[in-house]
Amino acid sequence: MEDDIIAKANIGGARKQARGLLKTAKVTQAPILIKNLLPTLREQFDIAIVQTNGLPSKCDAITTNIDGKITISCNSSKPITRRKFSAAHELGHLHMGHVHSGGRVDYRSTNLNETEANAFAAELIMPLDMLKKDIAGKVNGIKEMAIRYEVSEEAMGWRLVETNLFKKM
Repeated sequence: MEDDIIAKANIGGARKQARGLLKTAKVTQAPILIKNLLPTLREQFDIAIVQTNGLPSKCDAITTNIDGKITISCNSSKPITRRKFSAAHELGHLHMGHVHSGGRVDYRSTNLNETEANAFAAELIMPLDMLKKDIAGKVNGIKEMAIRYEVSEEAMGWRLVETNLFKKM
């Protein structure tokens, strides 16, 4: 079942959208800071990213679109690395067209949408081309890479395995 979802998800499109955002924002090196993407995002969307303690503990982040005003609310009780990935994930929903006016992103979310948003987030904050350059330049080890990209070791580990770069370390 999960393989079917991944096969149907537009993972390539999600990654392409993330690379396009980085290119438009002229981001060329790690770490990718979401706040540095906001001026570029605001050219296309009326958007704010806020930290809040008003979300349920199991909720990492949520996106709302009220009359075209998009707000990504990140759970401030989560570690900063989790909030970064969560904000990037929510941006993936936005870029992939999963956010609809008058509701929350998860209103009719599917696993397909989640797969696309995850692919977008991973490419946005751990871009494949930058990872390749860093590994070729001898930045190695999951811990060192996680520190460089300001992500969790778990997220970096998954990204390196998913991209087959783990074998090159």
